[in-house]
Amino acid sequence: MANETNKKERIAESLERTRQMSSLVGAMAHQWKQPLNILGLLIQDIKDAYTFGELDDEYLNNFVTKGMENVRFISHSIDDFRSFFDPHPNPEHTDLKAVCEGIAAMLSHQYTSHKINLLVEGERFDVPLYVNTFRQAIMNILDVIKEHYDANEVRGHHIMLRLNSEEKRLEIIESSKGFDLAEAAKALEGTGEAKPAYTPLKSVALYLSDSAGAVCTTKATETGNAFIITFS
Repeated sequence: MANETNKKERIAESLERTRQMSSLVGAMAHQWKQPLNILGLLIQDIKDAYTFGELDDEYLNNFVTKGMENVRFISHSIDDFRSFFDPHPNPEHTDLKAVCEGIAAMLSHQYTSHKINLLVEGERFDVPLYVNTFRQAIMNILDVIKEHYDANEVRGHHIMLRLNSEEKRLEIIESSKGFDLAEAAKALEGTGEAKPAYTPLKSVALYLSDSAGAVCTTKATETGNAFIITFS
């Protein structure tokens, strides 16, 4: 029985990792579309610039500057995605707001294309983290919210990552108030079988406990439904 349970846990962990990789690849594709489109337009414009006698030093300098800006953007995003699942042997004393800003930057193109604003606000504070494991927990929460928005064609709302340095807390607030807090809590706490849309939350409690000694709860606020992550 124990072996069978361990086997099911390993399969579930593998499926969860595959789902996260799929989500990250989707985010990468959205991130690259704009800079690749800009590079394509720059390249196509060279022929017209040559035809109309505009291929001078100013044009070439502008071409190189804009081209390299977009190449660097793609290069940095590759580094971000490549390091996402790298294990860290020890927790690092980390600026939590910088981590949240990195996640928002990585996902911004994908969310904007769905007319969802992903925002970060609040004070900076440091906590000891296994950074990549913590990122995975936050990504799982954001995935559940986004999937709810997509399934219900929710548009024009925002997701706020709000930091509270005094209470050592991160609030992830969605403004539509649409998803089921009871189902989210059930998945987070492992109490009963949650609906499939909320299953990515099952690993969040473990990720947060292992990566940051943190706990996650849910509540309704004046501005929307919230996941509250509290650090010890």
